[in-house]
Amino acid sequence: MKKILVLLVGVFFLISCGENKESQYKSDYEEILQVVLDEHDVLMEEMKTVSGLLQKIEPKIGKSEKDYEAAAEQLKNANKSMFAWMKDFSEEFSDIHEKDKTFTEEEYKERIEKLKKQENSLEQLQKEFEESISNAEELLNN
Repeated sequence: MKKILVLLVGVFFLISCGENKESQYKSDYEEILQVVLDEHDVLMEEMKTVSGLLQKIEPKIGKSEKDYEAAAEQLKNANKSMFAWMKDFSEEFSDIHEKDKTFTEEEYKERIEKLKKQENSLEQLQKEFEESISNAEELLNN
């Protein structure tokens, strides 16, 4: 009887440890996902700035010695990069809006790695946005 009790306690312990590990992966996944979504939201706001600058620069192309064309192209590229990122993200994480969806431990690990790559891409996009905005503003202010 004692052996059965010890065995049951051991099984219960193993099951509970497994759930905590999966729970931790789920928590990590949700945390990283939120960071990525927040970074996306920041860039969406910056897209408004990009569009506004583009509207100011495009009419000046060819009417000055300043290189408005290069600045416009840089702004357009930043915009295109953002749309490409959003397309890639929505294809890779097409199920993020499904509430209460759970994954196996391995699936969580895989999704966390993919999210980290998406986050790195967003960081590069942020730099691209900052550079294109800065260059355009400098050109317009001089």
